[in-house]
Amino acid sequence: MERLIANLLELSRLADHTTLTLSQFDLQTTVAELVMLMEGITFKRDITFDVQIDEAARYVLADAHDMTQVLQNLIGNAVKYNRDGGQVFITAQAAQPGEVRVTIRDTGIGIPPEKQRTIFEAFAQADTSTTRKYGGTGLGLAISSRLVELMGGKIDI
Repeated sequence: MERLIANLLELSRLADHTTLTLSQFDLQTTVAELVMLMEGITFKRDITFDVQIDEAARYVLADAHDMTQVLQNLIGNAVKYNRDGGQVFITAQAAQPGEVRVTIRDTGIGIPPEKQRTIFEAFAQADTSTTRKYGGTGLGLAISSRLVELMGGKIDI
């Protein structure tokens, strides 16, 4: 319940077009910290990480708090919806000047093609059986999508 309230408050904050505080953000260090935070879950489920962040993509101009939240939501989903013994692949590469492409991929259950268009909407989940089995509020991807847009980026499947 506490997580639902926090997510609803965050979604409300984003609706007010929050002001960002952009600074140099260390993508590599933040990803490493998030991977360590999830070690308890990943160890029990034998989920491994393969992280490859190009040196040219290590530092990005972003809001540190919001970028960390996006990464936490996406990496958390990759772990949550993964299979025991699965893998999570995280890569970052320099794209066009001033842009970085971050990819988070896993060996989990996937998202059916017919649900991929709506998965970034508030309260959207792949299906109701997913909600029952894995839990969640259906707000993490909506929040992540909005934060990425506010930082001038794009999120997709």
